[in-house]
Amino acid sequence: MAWVNDVDKWYSYGKNSFGLIKNASRGHVFTGSSDWKNYSVTSKIMFRLASSGGLVIRSQGLQRYYSLEIKSTNKLQINKMEYGLKILKEVDFSFEPFEEYFMRFEADNNFLKGFINNELLIEVEDKSNQFENGMIGCIVENGTIISDEISIN
Repeated sequence: MAWVNDVDKWYSYGKNSFGLIKNASRGHVFTGSSDWKNYSVTSKIMFRLASSGGLVIRSQGLQRYYSLEIKSTNKLQINKMEYGLKILKEVDFSFEPFEEYFMRFEADNNFLKGFINNELLIEVEDKSNQFENGMIGCIVENGTIISDEISIN
């Protein structure tokens, strides 16, 4: 499957990992099928001085997707990008730079769930104009993240 690249630099990092750099603003890479509906995406992600980063589900392009993001401001968010970013839900989260986090983001109809290190920490229902299907990916804002083997279930 081909990947769509919207970052400043995308590089190999070891055997199964890759790094994403976005120097200013938000960028993401995504792949998959616009037909994918109910699924989860997982990856171990390390943050290297990024403002935020995480996983993308149901991506329908650069301006239409959901994201599960760890923020350097000690927050965890489920966001909706629909030609502008909307925070659907935000919770406190103890962030440590250079720490690896096992992230899982699930979509089941209009319910979205975010897990960190196999613990459910955030969930929300999108009741308005939800994205019902789309691709997977990773997102980074103002910095670098390292992603280890992104997978879909």
